[in-house]
Amino acid sequence: MGSPIKLERNIKIADMLTYTIYHLIFPIDKQECCGTGKNFWCSDYWHIEVLKCLYLGDDVYLTDPIPRRLADNTNFSVKDAIIYAAMKRKMLSCLIQLKDSCSSLFIPQIGRGIDLLLANMIKTWEHVYCFDYADHEAHLKEVFPENQIHFVQIAEGNHMGGYSLGQIKEKSIAIVNKKFFRDVEVNNLFSLDNIVHVIHQGDISENPFENK
Repeated sequence: MGSPIKLERNIKIADMLTYTIYHLIFPIDKQECCGTGKNFWCSDYWHIEVLKCLYLGDDVYLTDPIPRRLADNTNFSVKDAIIYAAMKRKMLSCLIQLKDSCSSLFIPQIGRGIDLLLANMIKTWEHVYCFDYADHEAHLKEVFPENQIHFVQIAEGNHMGGYSLGQIKEKSIAIVNKKFFRDVEVNNLFSLDNIVHVIHQGDISENPFENK
């Protein structure tokens, strides 16, 4: 399932891609990363490749020259970037279905904000509750001035980010992916105050507590 919103050659994606390239987090190992030398891999590299795939489309992205920093890098996979971009397109389609149910979002591990970038193509979301291991607060507020960003920097491994205490004040849609959330943790999201829907790995999750 693709998205009814055209993402290929989308100027908003191009703008975020350019911003990320020119505003890498330094020192670069202060963000999520792994590997050393030619196999060094970090969150910014990943965001750049996913944005490129969304902007170019899968077929063109497959023919796009691999950056020198990723040549022979065992921690990088063109296939993975294409799979992840496809999941983002599915997420956008799901969010279009749910857009009238809430005016706010909860985005764990928000990173550079690809999910929010796509979500804002549907409508402007009033409040965005989010967290990540790296401190993305300043650039999120710079890139998305139209949203009220409620960002928390968390310790690695703390998937729920402290939001079990009810900090989410508005009815919200949660957007999460499998890399960070197991199915049981996705179910737990429904127990948080004001989480109305969960989009997990590009699909709308069923509320396990509904009608029980």
